[in-house]
Amino acid sequence: MPDFTAACNTFLVRSWLVVFALGFTFCSHAQLCTGSLGDPVVNINFGSGNSGSSYTATNGYTYSNMSCPVDGSYIITNSTTNCFGGTWFTINSDHTGHGAFMLVNASVEPGDFFVAKVSDLCPNTNYEFAAWIMNVLTHRSGIRPNITFTIESPDGIILQEYSTGNIAQTGEPEWNQYGFYFTTPADNPVIVLRMRNNAPGGIGNDLALDDITFRPCGPIITSSVMGHSDVVDICEGNSNLYTLTGDASSAYVDPSFQWQSSIDSGKTWTDIPGATSNSYNRPFTSNAGTYWYRFSVTDRRFADIISCRIASKNIVINVHPKPYVNAGMDRIAFIRDTIHLAGIVTGENPGFYWDPPDYLSDIKISDPVSSPTKEIVYTLFAESLLVVKMKTIPL
Repeated sequence: MPDFTAACNTFLVRSWLVVFALGFTFCSHAQLCTGSLGDPVVNINFGSGNSGSSYTATNGYTYSNMSCPVDGSYIITNSTTNCFGGTWFTINSDHTGHGAFMLVNASVEPGDFFVAKVSDLCPNTNYEFAAWIMNVLTHRSGIRPNITFTIESPDGIILQEYSTGNIAQTGEPEWNQYGFYFTTPADNPVIVLRMRNNAPGGIGNDLALDDITFRPCGPIITSSVMGHSDVVDICEGNSNLYTLTGDASSAYVDPSFQWQSSIDSGKTWTDIPGATSNSYNRPFTSNAGTYWYRFSVTDRRFADIISCRIASKNIVINVHPKPYVNAGMDRIAFIRDTIHLAGIVTGENPGFYWDPPDYLSDIKISDPVSSPTKEIVYTLFAESLLVVKMKTIPL
């Protein structure tokens, strides 16, 4: 049940004034991980799209200062509008809606978009190599993008690869995730990740890329708050303790557990000292804020290698601040005087009302007019999301 906190003050004067089950969900490309994922070992998200973006494409692709890049060039941007007479989609955001993406006018000859060398992985472990891609061309007669994801040895021997095939045009701008997963050998060698454009340039073969990732993939890991949903809303000052539980299934013979927390909505995660069992008793949090938690798991042999871990979906505990409410200064009035009340309420989406409604012009505004014919006490009730507080003052 939501937690509610209430308080009341009264002042006496002559007359009275009121005062998982599944860890992640993907689009229907069968090559992608269907279990739980870990943090990316490689994560190219193109930042916010401002001049500070540090990504540089490979194999001759040239960065462009034009909002609509020409053949063989690209830009890092938050959006694009009316490129080449409207033959490209107007794209309003990256696939998450919060950052930038790479907009590519492919080169005439096939070539690489992305190459990266990766080492210090976890042996005998699945990793997902994936990216979000959009065919930006609106005309059905154009060349369709066709991308191959390749994992190679440093000397160029292909270990595994996956091709998107021709990426069809869509009626509206549509991001889809493509990729595959790869099992690292026991000797855990250095590997090279490559994304290559197979289609020739020309009329078409224009695309947007976002969130190129290489991350561990494992069995489904679940987590929950005992007796609650995955999102818990409580009030500032709530002293209840909550038990978080995790399940790593039977896929691990000798699992190593670690609960983690985040105070920046999952951008960074910190191991919770001592929280190394499949349950964690969350301590009382005195400060308002949003607190995220997750249950991470790996084989005990590789517990010290962060790139081996996979994690559950996030548990969110929102600690809401109490609203500020003040019914105004004490008042003295003669019978039948007309007086404006002067309530103040601030907080998260505050709502409020005065009670009783007798002699008031409007109980749902902060400064209603009161014309009392007898002594009366008004109470100002304030509510901010799940938080309730009240204060009374007399007139």
